[in-house]
Amino acid sequence: MLRLGSAYVGKDARVVAQDHEHDDFVNLSRLCDDLGALESLDDLLDLPDDAVATCISRAREAAPDLAAGDVALHCPLVRPGRVRDGGIVIEHLTPAFEQMRDRLLAMGTEKAADAANALDAQIATINERPFTTGDRDLSTLSGPFDEIINPGGEIDLETELACVIRRADGGQPEIFGYTLYNDWTLRDMQIEVWRETRSLYGGAKNFAMSNTFGPMVVLASDCGDPMRLAMQAEVNGEIVASGDLSGAVRTFPEALEHLFRGDEITSHELFGTGTILGGCLFEQGRRLPKDATVLLSCPAIGVLENRVRG
Repeated sequence: MLRLGSAYVGKDARVVAQDHEHDDFVNLSRLCDDLGALESLDDLLDLPDDAVATCISRAREAAPDLAAGDVALHCPLVRPGRVRDGGIVIEHLTPAFEQMRDRLLAMGTEKAADAANALDAQIATINERPFTTGDRDLSTLSGPFDEIINPGGEIDLETELACVIRRADGGQPEIFGYTLYNDWTLRDMQIEVWRETRSLYGGAKNFAMSNTFGPMVVLASDCGDPMRLAMQAEVNGEIVASGDLSGAVRTFPEALEHLFRGDEITSHELFGTGTILGGCLFEQGRRLPKDATVLLSCPAIGVLENRVRG
């Protein structure tokens, strides 16, 4: 399986390619410099279809020319036109909403009790939940090995898959590949925001470095059924979650049909699936330890590692 990513080689920004069975990389920027200046995967995604195909073909045929130790991967996309987190997976919502409800009831106020009742109504109709998305602030993107600073709340990991969507020559959206997504969430703030506004988004989802993608993008043409890509989460070496998207209520093509219904794609985008069942500590009644090392992994994509400070 071929995967592509954005990286620094020394001080130089480069696009790199890697076979999932090998550690070393291909310097795709150097290999394809006749097609344009490729300083990030964004540049490659913006090329015409035939140039993209040429880059991929060259990457498949090339021998690695960069040692793993010389490559510093960062967020695969550095200037996506839009980042949205959606709900093609809703299994995790019931246990997460139950935790939120119990925390609200423990507050012992009428306003909190009303908010808890609203969550009970959400739980009762979970299978009828409409397809929704939440936009993410593009300034909050982060990537592998970035340090995530807890801004002062109950920070939690979320295990997700994301697809990279590019604008094809004909103007239609197409799925280029898949990457891991850690949708960090401040649970205490999320509960407060729900109590006051009945929203699950807001500042609990959009703080500095809170939307982490990576480490690379596996090509859609290489990974088979994306709903069967195995994912795992570890905290300080302990496996805390594992699963895939087999319980999803929508496929990626169905999500794209909704996302771009009556709306043209103008640039490349990232779309998150929603959290897999058991994919966060909150729904397990647990909290992330202070100064934790968190790893999300997928054999096809690689390991997305971050340290949370504070």
